[in-house]
Amino acid sequence: MALNIDPAKALRTPRQREELVRAVLAANPKEESRHVEWKTDLGELTTTHASFVAARAILGMANRSLSVARTAFEGGGYLVLGAEPENLTGQVMPDPANLVPAIERYVGRTVEWDPHRVTVDGTDVVVISVEPPRAGDRIRTLQRAYQGSDGKQVEDGTVFVRYPGRTDRARKEDIEALQDRLVLGTAAPEIELDVSWASGEPRAFCVDTGPEAIEQWTASTGHELKASVPTVSAYNFGNTGVTRGAVDKYKAKIAEYLEDTPQHLPAIVRRWLVQGALEGASWAWVLSARNPTEASIAGISIRIKLPVGLEAYSLPPQAPTIKRPEFEPDSLISSMMLAGVPYQLPHDNSVDVLASLNSDVSVEQRTDGWEILYERGRLHAGRLTEFEPVVFVTAEPEGTEFELEIDVAASSATGHKQERVTVTAVGGAISPLLVVPARQRTVGEGRVDQ
Repeated sequence: MALNIDPAKALRTPRQREELVRAVLAANPKEESRHVEWKTDLGELTTTHASFVAARAILGMANRSLSVARTAFEGGGYLVLGAEPENLTGQVMPDPANLVPAIERYVGRTVEWDPHRVTVDGTDVVVISVEPPRAGDRIRTLQRAYQGSDGKQVEDGTVFVRYPGRTDRARKEDIEALQDRLVLGTAAPEIELDVSWASGEPRAFCVDTGPEAIEQWTASTGHELKASVPTVSAYNFGNTGVTRGAVDKYKAKIAEYLEDTPQHLPAIVRRWLVQGALEGASWAWVLSARNPTEASIAGISIRIKLPVGLEAYSLPPQAPTIKRPEFEPDSLISSMMLAGVPYQLPHDNSVDVLASLNSDVSVEQRTDGWEILYERGRLHAGRLTEFEPVVFVTAEPEGTEFELEIDVAASSATGHKQERVTVTAVGGAISPLLVVPARQRTVGEGRVDQ
């Protein structure tokens, strides 16, 4: 009779590991398998004896054949310390900073395992999970000799294998099976990776930052600003500080603003649009990748080539902060200067640069179109991963369709998987007047300051 726990899935959560311990407590002593081993009364786990006992079990599970490992827990193995059938003795979990090197002196650093503290009925137990063996894995050997209290020596290089109910030295046929496992990894399989858009079929924002839209903004904004110029008169001269000199300075600022701002409007519009899409998680498209195979895929690279006319952003593009000019009466000029209110400030892009260093998505503008590159170090068997979102933008009219070319590759697999997907431009075109209204006071960092 097997343990009373579902072996169909790996035990990744604290609740699942607690269920494993309870299953061990309710088990028959003969129910230790190739996937689960239990030990009690080891004392401090960082001692030579305890860490060797744990290391031997870890090595045994790491040296299982692929056909044996995949029959339970998605190939994973589990060592329960501090519990056995009908006996909950408990096991203190040392600081991982001390436990990991204590065990690594025997297993080395290439075997993947993790210790977990599990509390059952108020008693702490340690569960060590061992990652599934993979095609191409080397034979895992003891990295350091060990001498037991009985004087018997276990030499470094010893190979342990997990059998039903015990971990023992490998036999000739075990070594041959492990050699076959290693050879399986030399012939890399064809790439198999399912790629899709987690947020639905991608769409592109339409923007209108062409010459006509820029001229419309300039004319409308110029009209509003010029209408705001106060009139110099004998009545308001002494009461409000509206002097000829103050009015002339204001007119000069308006002229400078209308001359300098238009060149920045395409960048400001795109920054406002992309930042809003990313912050609101709407119209930001998330690419997902699923590994349908029974082995991990390493060195994943997904490259998407965009046709000319379609842009992509994983971060808001850089844009300056533009402060709309305001009239400053002579009586307030000195106080305004002391307050340090500038006419124009550059946008601080340091946050964007830091975010780009930690991103798994990079976007490059090329002469033949934009290109998106998604990268991921490893994706375990059966797992799904989602990359950081991107926003598509186009200056083409609504309804325009763009065909994206997707190329999928991985360092652990051969060949390339290629797909095509269509992106449609939708929505009314976003123009500078929508982002930078003629009557607004300040624009900056892709937003309009009210």
